[in-house]
Amino acid sequence: MVYFRPRMSQPSPHQPLDPPAGSFAARAEAGSYDEWFSADGRLRESQRRLYEFFTQSASADLSALRRVIRGRIDHQEVTFNLLGAPGGTARPWHLDAIPLLMDVGEWQVLETGLQQRARLLSAMHQDFFGPRRLLHAGVVPPQLVLGHPSFARACSGWLPVGGHRLHVYAADVSRDADGHFVVYSDRTAAPAGAGYALENRLVLGRSLSGLFEDYDVERVRGFFDVMRRCVQELSPQSTEEPRVVLLSAGAQDESSFEHAYLARYLGYELVEGRDLTVRDSVVYLKTLSGLKRVDVVFRRIHDLWCDPLELKEDSFMGVPGLVEAAMEGSVALVNPLGVNMLESAAMKPYLPAACEFLLGESLQLPSVETLWCGDESAFQSVLQNLESYDFKPAFEDRRGSMWSPVAMSAADRASFVERLQAAPARYVAERWPRLAGAPVLDDDGIRYGSVALRAFICRDGDDYRVMPGGLARVDATPDGLFLTDTTGEATKDVWVPALPQGWGKTPTGMPDRRVELRRGGLDLPSRLLDDIYWLGRYVERAEMTARLLRAGFDRCNLEVAGAEQEAALAAVVEALIALEVVSPGSVKRTSTRAALTALLEGALVDASNASSLRSVIGRLHQLTVTVRSRLSRDAWNVLKRLSEPLEGLYPEDDVGPAIEALDEILLTLSAVSGTTMDNMVRGHVWMFLDMGRRVERGILTVSVIRAMLPAGATLIHMKALLEIADSLLTYRARYLSSLQVAPVVDLLMTDATNPRSLLFQVDTLQRHIAQLPRLGDVVRSRAEQRIISLNAALLTADVMQACSGDGNGLRELLEDCGNLLWQFSDDVTQSWFTHADTSHAVAAPQWIDEELEAP
Repeated sequence: MVYFRPRMSQPSPHQPLDPPAGSFAARAEAGSYDEWFSADGRLRESQRRLYEFFTQSASADLSALRRVIRGRIDHQEVTFNLLGAPGGTARPWHLDAIPLLMDVGEWQVLETGLQQRARLLSAMHQDFFGPRRLLHAGVVPPQLVLGHPSFARACSGWLPVGGHRLHVYAADVSRDADGHFVVYSDRTAAPAGAGYALENRLVLGRSLSGLFEDYDVERVRGFFDVMRRCVQELSPQSTEEPRVVLLSAGAQDESSFEHAYLARYLGYELVEGRDLTVRDSVVYLKTLSGLKRVDVVFRRIHDLWCDPLELKEDSFMGVPGLVEAAMEGSVALVNPLGVNMLESAAMKPYLPAACEFLLGESLQLPSVETLWCGDESAFQSVLQNLESYDFKPAFEDRRGSMWSPVAMSAADRASFVERLQAAPARYVAERWPRLAGAPVLDDDGIRYGSVALRAFICRDGDDYRVMPGGLARVDATPDGLFLTDTTGEATKDVWVPALPQGWGKTPTGMPDRRVELRRGGLDLPSRLLDDIYWLGRYVERAEMTARLLRAGFDRCNLEVAGAEQEAALAAVVEALIALEVVSPGSVKRTSTRAALTALLEGALVDASNASSLRSVIGRLHQLTVTVRSRLSRDAWNVLKRLSEPLEGLYPEDDVGPAIEALDEILLTLSAVSGTTMDNMVRGHVWMFLDMGRRVERGILTVSVIRAMLPAGATLIHMKALLEIADSLLTYRARYLSSLQVAPVVDLLMTDATNPRSLLFQVDTLQRHIAQLPRLGDVVRSRAEQRIISLNAALLTADVMQACSGDGNGLRELLEDCGNLLWQFSDDVTQSWFTHADTSHAVAAPQWIDEELEAP
């Protein structure tokens, strides 16, 4: 993609510090700090080039810039989740085109304050779970610690691996009216946003490459190098390549995209609680070849959810026994358990005294004015000035707006005061200054919005390093309510020009240690391979559904209408019924061509039909996102394009657009096959992907043959079947005579040279199974036994005999093969995916279920 370089609407060799009158009238709100202009209206020197760029660029160029940024964000599918929100959970990420540019001197002040704050919080955690000097000396009220809902009593006296307490940390900051930085919240448990900040930098750094180089912006890559080193140094084992996993709650987490993004960037395995187990106080990863020891757990879930045995007993996200393993020192946690309570808003009033007590220093970076209502004197002060404060929970994140008495009716205010007086310790009162204002580029041009910054900090040896940048949020609450459904809320990339002692721009050198050469990939989580396997199945289901629908639409063309085409169309509909794409009740003997066309259109685009092509592609896309860390860039790009031909297509459209969309989908699916065949290493990821495709192709081939070769099948039935199976040209080249049932069945079932035949799928599956880990040295797995039986049945099948007479022999052969394939699929799950939930939705056809249930 071409980098964006706008044309200037008018030449300007040098822009004076005083902007031209009327050229840019927008300013920050009165009483708030303006990131571009000083209080007397003069342009800040550090912002001059940025100002010139955006105020002198043509409006068409700025619109093009926004489209480029939006396109890159959409291409990467950067999203955040709003669980239970109307309109769906996955919300698009918004990145503003104007970066938040920081002055170098001001940034250094912020950096120093954040480093001290990280040291303080780490020391407080050590004290709270150790000698508790802060409590004994009355510096921090004991109720704030021992009475905190997240206080992990099981970790009292615990010395984490490495001796350090806080490894990664984030702080939400903004400026007051005088430009001084103020902290609104501390994020110590699993701070979100670093991955989003990285993605913002990659997108905006490319889109504004000229400005980026002009300002000599500090790179953020070095921060993640420090993070990687910090995590690896925590390994309790003396190993050069510790096994690190990133523990996520999965799709139900608000930042699930970021978890996958960070895991891939840092080179860690993305896992959920069900992927891990604890044996003899050691954490293991469940893999294809058995249990593999885990050295470090980079957790992205709340403290209390980490272990249902010791902490929150109804947690399904955590790992039973994780606390015991951490206490024994066999595994390191990033961050250690118990740090969550340091995020409490009620802790902020006591940080200055704690800093003096523990560090012997004055707190350099103040918090926003906060009073804990559990303190009697503070509570009385709050009651006397009730309308001067906003209120929120003391011990947990708020999930809605703050309580603001000044905006309440008299009745609501009285009700709130009654709740406040009944349990004052559950509330804090805060008085926020106006947030700083910064320019934002939207559809109507440049406007101003309030801006807050989330800064990220990581331990580096015995001190801390601050990411030279961060995640700025526009028109958002600054107190750590990270992801909201606010209309117009956007993010900004944060630019810090080169620092005197910066991170440097020298590429990372080659490691000087030698590594052992290796093959394979047996250490992958079983759940990941399960998803890969089903990704292959859904790819094949999408292809067969598309082929059937295209054959049906072709025969809905009025120019080729006739009795034979009507019969072929009916056979296609029967095949769609067999695949449960169309319900039997929706088809009547008296159905007109128009009704059948409408039926096919619904099977193509009806999102309410779980088996429609649109729904199948949607499920395929979900799996693609889930296994994205194991897909190459080309494979991701191709799979992502599958849904594009159906965009804007509706059931009432003509047949022509539907056929064109199906042609495009089938072409993209061919590209998927080419990408996986040519670009994927023949390891277990590729093997299970291909196994999923072979199983599904075999099952669907059996179902389609059964539906399209009924008793009394005609030439038109056989021609349509060969067309759907992409084998018509092969048949005509091989047989000069007219179409006959036995040769068609042989070509599609027992011809090992035809990549569309059932035997070809079975041969491939047998080779894959032979390369997978065996459950024993001698005994073959049930899956291997089953596929050998199916292979033998096909090799010994008498196709001519089966197709003679009334066709009962063919139906019995198809039923036997279908049963064995479905049983084989179940065996694969039982043998290699026993740690994974059976949550995938493809079910056996009804005739298979009836056969399996027969005595």
